[in-house]
Amino acid sequence: MKNTLLKSIPKVDKLLASSNFNDLSRTVILPLIQKHLETLRKAILAEKITTIDEKELQKEILEEYQKIMTPSLQKVINATGIIVHTNLGRSLINSESFDKAKEIATSYNNLEYDLEKGKRGERYSHLSSLFTKLLDCEDVLVVNNNASAVFLVLNTFAKRKEVIVSRGELVEIGGSFRIPEVMKNSGAKLLEVGATNKTHL
Repeated sequence: MKNTLLKSIPKVDKLLASSNFNDLSRTVILPLIQKHLETLRKAILAEKITTIDEKELQKEILEEYQKIMTPSLQKVINATGIIVHTNLGRSLINSESFDKAKEIATSYNNLEYDLEKGKRGERYSHLSSLFTKLLDCEDVLVVNNNASAVFLVLNTFAKRKEVIVSRGELVEIGGSFRIPEVMKNSGAKLLEVGATNKTHL
């Protein structure tokens, strides 16, 4: 019985040539076919099945393929009442700004080229020139997350020095932003004060 079933397992080439699969990405569909055939072979050897339904097999492979090829990020409706929701994309990008960014990002641009001087420039200069005016400061470095900003500030101004933090602020955000770890890696020394629910100065 086992040998008969093993011999009746569809060939990879036959499945690839079928109408369900022949127009799909070979890079994606081939490993899926191989995986499902191996699962089928193991099920036969373990005597968990007694028949092979090729149509059902193709259906299962196709469903997994479609799941892989469907983008996981999707547009949703925020009905939580929280405007800036950390799990729903946070602050929305202004459509006008997005269109401008798309225009620049999909073309050659002067990211690291100084058009006035006609030579290599700094990619940070585009933002720093704006933010120094906005914040009335000497210079600016823009990073893409809070952990990086906290790390840089502590490493620059508080390396090997004590930094006071309320116990209620020793939090973990997003599964990886832990205040004590960020402080430790920056070279600052953590000095806990207060309680988890109240801190009096």
